[in-house]
Amino acid sequence: MFYPGQLSEALRVSAAWFAILAPGLLLAQRHLSFLYVSARVSVGAGASYALFSYLAYLDTLCFGLGKTMPWLWLGLVCGSVWHCRSMLTPEHLRQAYGAVRGSRDAKAAAVVFLACFAVRLLPLSCSLLPPGFDPTYHLLLAKIIRTREAIPPDWQPFEGVARNYPCALHNVLALMNKAWHVDLITAWKSLYPVFGTLTAITIFALARDAGEGARRALWIAGAYGLLANLGSLEYYGWGGMVNQAGLFLAVVMLQLVCALNRLGKHGLHWYFLSGLLFTVAFMTHHHVMLSCGLMLLTVAGASFLFCRGEGLYKYVVLSLAASALLGCPQLLPMLGKLGTVGKTGLMTFVEEYYGLAKLFCSMGPAFLIASAVGMPLVARNYRDSRGLPVVACLICLVGGFVVLEYAWQGYYYLSHGVRQTPFVPSRFLTNGVVFLAFPAGLFFDRFFTVAWARSRLAVLAVACLLAWQTAGYVKALCTNVVGPDEYNALTWIRDNTPSDAYIINNSRWVPFFCWRETAFTPLSASEPGAGSRPERHDAIILQSGRPVYLMGAGLGYALAFEAGAYSVYRVK
Repeated sequence: MFYPGQLSEALRVSAAWFAILAPGLLLAQRHLSFLYVSARVSVGAGASYALFSYLAYLDTLCFGLGKTMPWLWLGLVCGSVWHCRSMLTPEHLRQAYGAVRGSRDAKAAAVVFLACFAVRLLPLSCSLLPPGFDPTYHLLLAKIIRTREAIPPDWQPFEGVARNYPCALHNVLALMNKAWHVDLITAWKSLYPVFGTLTAITIFALARDAGEGARRALWIAGAYGLLANLGSLEYYGWGGMVNQAGLFLAVVMLQLVCALNRLGKHGLHWYFLSGLLFTVAFMTHHHVMLSCGLMLLTVAGASFLFCRGEGLYKYVVLSLAASALLGCPQLLPMLGKLGTVGKTGLMTFVEEYYGLAKLFCSMGPAFLIASAVGMPLVARNYRDSRGLPVVACLICLVGGFVVLEYAWQGYYYLSHGVRQTPFVPSRFLTNGVVFLAFPAGLFFDRFFTVAWARSRLAVLAVACLLAWQTAGYVKALCTNVVGPDEYNALTWIRDNTPSDAYIINNSRWVPFFCWRETAFTPLSASEPGAGSRPERHDAIILQSGRPVYLMGAGLGYALAFEAGAYSVYRVK
C-alpha cells in the first residue's frame, strides 16, 4: 500500500484512522437518524476527526504531545462502542447489509466511493517520497512537533523565523507517529485517499440536501472524485492534502448547517458542533479560513437577502460565532502576527498564470467542459432556498478566483508593469471545484440519460474516454520523484554524518529526511523570510568548524558515499 510496501505500515495507519473516525461514525448512526445515510457518514467522520484534532492540539499545547490524548481517546472509543453496542450485534449488521444489498442506489454509491478510494491508493506506492514541494515543509513541521513534543513557535533548529502556518493537522501526524508508530511519510500519504473519499461522500450528501435524487447526487460526487484534477486528484501531485483536509471540514459544516436548519434542529449543541468543524478547518489551513470563511458569509448574506424567512443566515452566523470562541487558541496568536504579513509572500506570491490552456489541463478537459456546459442546469435546478447555498458558494469561490487572477492581476500589471496578486488566487478555484462538480454532474446525468436512449454504443465509448482520462492522470501521479540513488544518498547522510553536519545541496528533502541543515529550508509562502540564505551558507563553509558534506558533483573532494549523480563528498 505504501512504499516500501511493508504490510505492518498499512495495518498501523489503517488502525489509526479507524480509531480516529470510529466514535463519530458510530454516534452519528445512533443519534443522527434524521439525516441521509451519506450525511451521517460525512458528519460523523468530520466531527470525529475535528474533535480528535482539536483535543490533540490542546493536549500538545498545554501538556505536551500525546501526554493525555491517547488515553482520553481510548476511553471515548470504548464508550462509543458500548453506547452503540445494540447496533453492532450480528443481527443488526445482517439487516444493515441486507438493506444495502437490496438497494440499487446504495450499491451504485458503494461502487463510486470505492473507486474514488482505489484511484487514490494507486500512486502512494509508486514513490519513495511524496511528490511536490509542499510535503517537504509539511513533514518538516510535523517532525519538529514530534521532536520537540510541543507546538513550536518557530522553525528551529533550521530557521529562527516565527511559525505562521496552522499546525493542527501536523500535530495529528506527529501523534499518529507517537501513539500508533506510523511513519510520518506513511501518515502523510494516507491523507490523500481518506480525505478525498470523504469529500466525495460529503458532496453527495450536500447534493441530496439541495434536493437532488440519489442518481444525480452520485453523478455530482463522481464528477468530483473521479474526473476533476485540480482540487481533487491533483492534491497528491503538489502535496495539498492540508488544504484538502481543511476544505473537507468546511464543506461538512456547510452541509450540516443546511440540513439542520431545513429540519428545524436548533440548539446550542448544534451550533457548537458545526462551529467545531470550521474551527479545526482554520486550525488546519489559513487559506481555507479565508476562502471558506468568505464562502460561508456569502451563504449567510444570500440567505438574508433572498430567503430571510428560512433562517439559514442565523444558523451560519451563530455557528461562526461558536467557531471563533472555540478557535481562540489559534485566532489570538494569529491576530498577534498580522504585522508580519508584509514579510511573507501572501500578498505578493506569483504563480503560473491560469490561461485557457492552463485551465484546460489543470482541471481536466471533461470536467471543465461539463462544468461550463452544465451551468444553465444549476441556474434552473437551484432556484429555491435548498439550492441557494450551492449557488452562493459557486459564485463566491469561482468569482474570487476570477477577480484576483484576472481583474486584480491585470490592473496591477497595467499600472506597475509586473504580475502580482494577493492570496494565491488558484486556491479559490481549487476549493471551488467542490461546487463546480454540481454543474458537471448535472451535465453528465443529462447527457448519459439522453444518450442511453439513443445509442448505448456511444455511451460505452464516452465512458471509456472518461475512464481513459482518469487512468492517464493517475498514471502521471505514479512517478518516482525521488529515485533510488537520491534516496540512498539521503539515507546515508541521515545515518552516517554528524548531527551538526552542513549539507551543500538544494535538495528540499535534506532538512526533514536527514535532519541536517542546508542553505535552503523549505517553507511556505506564509512564513516570514522564506527562501535561501547564501550569506549564512558562505559563513558556515568558510568560517565555522562544522563538518560540511556535498551531495552531487563533488570533483576534488573526498568521496564518502557512491550514489551516481547523488554521490556524497566530504568537504571539510
